[in-house]
Amino acid sequence: TVREEKILPSGETMSYREYNKGQPHKLVFLPGFGGDDTMTSVLAVLPQFQDHHIISVNPIGWYGSTMNTPLYSHEENADEVMELLKLIGVDQAMAMGYSTGGGIAFYLAQKYPNVITTAF
Repeated sequence: TVREEKILPSGETMSYREYNKGQPHKLVFLPGFGGDDTMTSVLAVLPQFQDHHIISVNPIGWYGSTMNTPLYSHEENADEVMELLKLIGVDQAMAMGYSTGGGIAFYLAQKYPNVITTAF
């Protein structure tokens, strides 16, 4: 799967990969510090995730995502991820993350409960 990028309203560029595009259940994956969007490729082939459209996001400052404004918090990163989801037409999804990505996932669920149905 090819890494894609979108320019967000803030002027930042956010990179991501999509796996199993077109499947009915959407899952936003957020890696921890030092991880990237390729880590989800293994999830995409597991039987449990065959019916999941996985959007693997590189938060601000990670692999292909810019960081023009220093020191983004988990909450600010969640806002930027939500902007990406709007741009690519995601209206409802689950969020999954570990380490820093887990913090971002929980802020997504807290701030955007109409879009993020579950966070883990």
